[in-house]
Amino acid sequence: MPPADAHKTFRPGEIAALHRWIAEGAEYQEHWAFIAPTRPTVPAHASEENPIDAFIRTRLAAEKLTPSPEASRLELIRRVTLDLTGLASSPPEVDAFLSDRAEGAYQRLIDGLLKRSARAVGTPNGSTGCW
Repeated sequence: MPPADAHKTFRPGEIAALHRWIAEGAEYQEHWAFIAPTRPTVPAHASEENPIDAFIRTRLAAEKLTPSPEASRLELIRRVTLDLTGLASSPPEVDAFLSDRAEGAYQRLIDGLLKRSARAVGTPNGSTGCW
């Protein structure tokens, strides 16, 4: 509530709303901006590599839903290339990614796309620049 030295008053409708709120069991809490964030406990899903996946799987289970199947490598390169460059991947890029079965292939693809996008931005003759 405003401090007394603020000299603010409430209209009757506002006061009635506050009374209803309290009667319905309202709990006073500081404004969210003044509450320090806390790290939630990660749900137990032993097979997850990323904690975010554990939260998603828990929510899916609560909603009685199942996750979509894992995307194919072809779908992955199409999605990430469109997301990072705004353009479809070229046939040679697709072939190179599909044939790269070494550990970290997807991360190398992303790194290469990010480097390509970084070079193109801000150059008038860049292949994917915004000029």
